[in-house]
Amino acid sequence: MKGMYTCKICDRDFPLLEEEHYTTKIRKTGLSAIAGGEERLHDAFDCPHCGCQNIVGERETAYCECFNPLCDDCEGCPEDDDGDEEDEDRTD
Repeated sequence: MKGMYTCKICDRDFPLLEEEHYTTKIRKTGLSAIAGGEERLHDAFDCPHCGCQNIVGERETAYCECFNPLCDDCEGCPEDDDGDEEDEDRTD
């Protein structure tokens, strides 16, 4: 049924409610922690019947076209909409 998910542990169905959703991060240990790499995020819901965590999907990393690590989703970027840098204090 649409909007329902079957628990991988108790095999019972439960609704995927937005207010019950949370995001998990895989904690790296051992050599994988030393090697670095990209963290993996997953969407998760707890089963209301048995309480077990159910990972329902992997989240992709957010992408920003400006490649500015200080950027917060392109707000406050030094570039305007067409990609050219513009100095607002300058008058010609």
